[in-house]
Amino acid sequence: MGYLNNIKNWKKGNMIFNLLGVIFSIIVISCDFVVSIVCWLVIIPVYPAFLINNLFNNPSTIIGVPLILIQYYLMGLVWDKIRGK
Repeated sequence: MGYLNNIKNWKKGNMIFNLLGVIFSIIVISCDFVVSIVCWLVIIPVYPAFLINNLFNNPSTIIGVPLILIQYYLMGLVWDKIRGK
């Protein structure tokens, strides 16, 4: 959550570096949001079938499920911070 602190504290310290930090933070948050939307639209409908088909051929696909869940959990935390909850 370091990039959210940059947004809150951008008036402290060096203005130029903090402004760059805010721009970077907005880019990171929007990229995270885009990745999350892509996951919802593409991976969630396709992934269960993909997992079932490849489960016996390639057991490493099991690793992908926790990674997607972690992505959603982190995005939920970020989204709650943005909304101020």
